[in-house]
Amino acid sequence: MKEVYQEIQELDKKDNCDIGHAVMKFNEEFGELCTELNKITGRKLSNESQKEISDNILEEGADSLQNLYLILSRFGFTFEEISEKISEKNKKWESQIDKRQEKRKSLLGES
Repeated sequence: MKEVYQEIQELDKKDNCDIGHAVMKFNEEFGELCTELNKITGRKLSNESQKEISDNILEEGADSLQNLYLILSRFGFTFEEISEKISEKNKKWESQIDKRQEKRKSLLGES
């Protein structure tokens, strides 16, 4: 994944769009991902097959990540810094899951 991040940084040097355009492109791609997810949940009707929708989710997810990495790289964050922060966030998430499960058990009178 580090190589992909470096590729994005190199492509960004060639493209040289401003941060506003980068953010708008991220929003566009994330919106397209949401549209595909709405097809899975039934919020948006589609004649596409499950395989086509799944392929579209992968495509739009990759587009979203690509553009998010571009934005983060603009602020000088390294791949290692991003990975480290995600690991921190994962630990916090796990802690919240445990707390929610404990709370749920307490509310339901389970031991």
